[in-house]
Amino acid sequence: MPRVSVIVPVYNDAERLSLCLDALTEQTMPHEQFEVLVIDNGSSESPRELVESYPFCKYLEEEAPGSYAARNRGIDHARGEIIAFTDADCLPDKDWLNAGVRAIQGLEEPGLVGGAIEVFPHDSRKPTGAEWFDCVFGLQQDQNVSLFSFAATANAFTTVSIIQAVGKFNEALKSGGDTEWGHRVAAAGFAVEYEPKAKIRHPARRTIKEILIQSRRHAGGRVIKAAEQPQTKSLARKVYTGLLLLMPPVNLFGRAAEELRKRDAGWWPLAQVCTILMFRRYTLLWETLRVKLGASPERR
Repeated sequence: MPRVSVIVPVYNDAERLSLCLDALTEQTMPHEQFEVLVIDNGSSESPRELVESYPFCKYLEEEAPGSYAARNRGIDHARGEIIAFTDADCLPDKDWLNAGVRAIQGLEEPGLVGGAIEVFPHDSRKPTGAEWFDCVFGLQQDQNVSLFSFAATANAFTTVSIIQAVGKFNEALKSGGDTEWGHRVAAAGFAVEYEPKAKIRHPARRTIKEILIQSRRHAGGRVIKAAEQPQTKSLARKVYTGLLLLMPPVNLFGRAAEELRKRDAGWWPLAQVCTILMFRRYTLLWETLRVKLGASPERR
C-alpha cells in the first residue's frame, strides 16, 4: 500500500499535466511508496490515455464543476495515509515528496504543511506585464501559512486523519476552498506549518485576461463563502469597505515597486504591474457586486 497519495485535478490542460507527471516520475521517493490520482474535471478532451501511460497514476473523473469537487473525488479514492496536493500546471522538484513527508511527520501531531511555490515566467529574459504581476503577487505560500493559516493546494501536505477530523473541501466554493479548509484545520487546533524544502515551480499567468479571470473567480468565491457565515459587519462597516475598494491600491503600488527594484526590473514593468493592479481592483469590485446580485460565480 502506498504511504502517499498525490492528488492532481486537471481541466483542459493535458500539455502541462504531462510535464507535471514527468516531474513526478523523477521523484527521489521510490514509486512503490506513492500513487498519483489525476481527476479530470470535465475536459473537452479526456487525458485518460496520457494518465494511464504512467504506471504509478490512476485516472478518475468528477462531473461536478470545480477543482475542490475534483480534489474530494481524489480523497475518496486515496490509499495513502499522507495526502499531497498539487496542480496540473505545477512542476515538483525531485525531492518534493520526501521533503513534504519529512515535514508532515516532523510535526508533534498531524496537521497541514504548505511547501514553497516559485512562480516563474515563460521567458525569464522578457516577462510580460502579467508575468511580472504574478511573480510579485502570486502564490506567496510562506505568507499564506504564517499570516493566514492556510496552504494553497498547489503545494500542500496533510493526512487522512486530519481530513477525517475536519472534513473535505467545500465544493460550493470555486475559489478560496483551500483558504476555508486551512482555517478549519487551524480552528480545530492542528498545526499549519511552512516547509521551504518541499518545492514546486508554477508558471506565471502570461496575459492580463488570465489575471482578471482569476480575480473574478476569487471574488465570487469570497461572496459564496461570506454567504455561508454569520453576518457580523454593520452596514456602516460594509459601506466603508466598499468605499475602500473604490480607491487606488496605493499600498500595493509601493510593494510592487520594492519587489521589482530587487529584481532590477526598471520602470516599464512597474508601470505595467500598477496598471494591472488597477484593472484587478475594479474587476474584483464588479464581480463581487455581480455575484451578490445573484449571478453565478466563475467556475475557473
